[in-house]
Amino acid sequence: MSIPRSPPGGGIYAGRSESYPNLSESHKETVPPVTQRNRRKSPDNKKATKSNIAEIKEQMSEMMELLKSSKIEQAESINKLSLDVAAIKAEVGNISSTMQNIILENKKLKDQLSKLSAAAENTEKKVEVLEADVNNLKNMPPASSTQLATTQDEIFTEIHERNLRAKNIIVVGIPEPQNDTAKSRQDYDKAEILRITGLIYNGCPQPTGIFRLGKYKSQKSRAIKVCFSSEDTAKNILRSRNKVDRENIKIFSDQTPYQRKHLQNLKEVLQHRTSNGESGLSIKYIKGIPKIVSSKEMQETSTMETPKN
Repeated sequence: MSIPRSPPGGGIYAGRSESYPNLSESHKETVPPVTQRNRRKSPDNKKATKSNIAEIKEQMSEMMELLKSSKIEQAESINKLSLDVAAIKAEVGNISSTMQNIILENKKLKDQLSKLSAAAENTEKKVEVLEADVNNLKNMPPASSTQLATTQDEIFTEIHERNLRAKNIIVVGIPEPQNDTAKSRQDYDKAEILRITGLIYNGCPQPTGIFRLGKYKSQKSRAIKVCFSSEDTAKNILRSRNKVDRENIKIFSDQTPYQRKHLQNLKEVLQHRTSNGESGLSIKYIKGIPKIVSSKEMQETSTMETPKN
């Protein structure tokens, strides 16, 4: 059950209006209307913004300068590296060239050592020949001092002449040119000798002298003496003289009169022994000295000279 209430203004609130107040109307009167206005920036804020922008631009300019200077430094560094690389390449090229020169020098030294070794071997052979001559002299009957001195002089003369002739070869079988002038005949002989030595020895050095032995006779072909500056050249030609394509051409060593006489005596002895019934005999040069040997002795000599593996 609801309790009755008295309207306002009644009772203790006497003198007030008996009706309820209009709250909406009273609110309108008491609250003033609000006006919306745009806020305007203060001048101080604009200056600060401009200052910040200017500072940012200045910082960006400094950064751009730093980037430019860094780019320049990098370019200089790259150029310096390129120069260093080029210098290193040049140095490597110099080292390679130096190594090539060293290799060539070593090859030359090896060739010189080989020549020295061959020369030493030739000297040993000559010493053996001299020892054989000395032994022959020892076995000879005693002679007067005059005869002994003459024999010694002959020995030294023979040794000297053999050393000189060791650089020469004798070519037999080249027809004598039928020309009127000596110059044309010499040119023909030179051309034939160069052709023959070129066939036998590839890269053969030029001879120091080419001349016919004896007086010129149109009906007779004289032997040709060919001189070289080295014994090795003459030896190489004599070792390969069988390569001559024409059978009527023969090549011999340049012998002294004593050597020719000794060889002729051996041929006569060989013919005499063969006519007496001995077989298998021949003349063979052993250490530069011609000797009569049998086929058995030749086999033994070949076995001794064959190098072992």
